[in-house]
Amino acid sequence: MVSVIEMKKEIGKRIKEFRKLAKLSQVELAEKLSVTNRAVSNWESGANGVDVELIPAICEALHISPNDLMDTPSVQKPSPEALEFA
Repeated sequence: MVSVIEMKKEIGKRIKEFRKLAKLSQVELAEKLSVTNRAVSNWESGANGVDVELIPAICEALHISPNDLMDTPSVQKPSPEALEFA
């Protein structure tokens, strides 16, 4: 099981990766979200977690889905047991 600390760090890494792909600086992303660039820096370093209420705005600013940010598959794969009955 993934700890909360590990999850904060992973989400922060994804924010940084997608921010760079979107060619945004921390300051530019912060302005789009009405937060400080320090907040963005803290998310990316894993020092602070992202407020859940900001996830839709972050995804919109980075042109990604919440699934991309959370690194969850958009379609759940069937289990091997379920495939036996297909």
